[in-house]
Amino acid sequence: MADGTIYDEKLSGEGLPRVTAQTIPNAGGDPRQQHVRMLRLDNTSSQLAPGHTVFVIFQKSSGYRQLHNVRDAFASLQKYHLNPDHLRSNSGLSVNPVLAPTGSNLVAVLDYIVAYPGRGPILAVEKALRESVPSIDGIYLPVTSSQPAQKALEYSLAGNGQALTTIPAALASEGVLLLTAFLALAYSNTPEILLVEEPENGLHPSRLKQVVELLRDMSSGKDGNKARQIIVTTHSPILLNYVDPDEVRIFRRDKERGTVVLPMSKAPNLDKLRKDYGTGELWYLLGEEGLFEEVPA
Repeated sequence: MADGTIYDEKLSGEGLPRVTAQTIPNAGGDPRQQHVRMLRLDNTSSQLAPGHTVFVIFQKSSGYRQLHNVRDAFASLQKYHLNPDHLRSNSGLSVNPVLAPTGSNLVAVLDYIVAYPGRGPILAVEKALRESVPSIDGIYLPVTSSQPAQKALEYSLAGNGQALTTIPAALASEGVLLLTAFLALAYSNTPEILLVEEPENGLHPSRLKQVVELLRDMSSGKDGNKARQIIVTTHSPILLNYVDPDEVRIFRRDKERGTVVLPMSKAPNLDKLRKDYGTGELWYLLGEEGLFEEVPA
């Protein structure tokens, strides 16, 4: 590491050959943007094109089938840090839309779900919304512009007889919008791996359990149109209270070994500690160092 930049990284795992990635800054220019990356698999090396974001492509002749699976998985992922202001945006329509990282095209994704044959997905989304927010009856997507076609998100309200009363997304709470976005992820055309950053932001603490259960059910295929791997980052002890230690990975930076990933379930005396504290409370009170003080770095 020099000037805050990591130049050498290693990846190893059970059944995998060691992978070493070395970043070499080009002469002149911004080293964050102008660099090449050398990839070494045991005695094999290949030089990839310059670029800030690198997708590693392994040749089939290398014989490392496990690494091909790693390649395929990382080629099908999307990171999400949902922004309530973006979720409120009107959106143009598109074919088979994938929810944008901040959720800016939520309306287009919902429109795709509404049009799905049999209406099963949108009925499931609306049912989940009603169970969480009883005042909401369903989703309404009025046309706001025809050149080009755009729609807006509104929520129809329950308990108004035959009259349709709606509330625009601009007036809806952040929690309702975020829950709608998570449901849209479950029932739309999203990648195989979803990286969800800090899902607690904008949600009332009482909603966190529901979101955690939804994400867990998405990973098993119980909710949504297919099973996906869900990776969540969080700073919320409350959210961690709704997950099991074997679902938690704690990242520690070690001077000698680099980044070390430890399952929380490997923390010493965990069973004894959990008799008095929840998962999130342990992490908040003890921190990474306290949890693993008896585990070699």
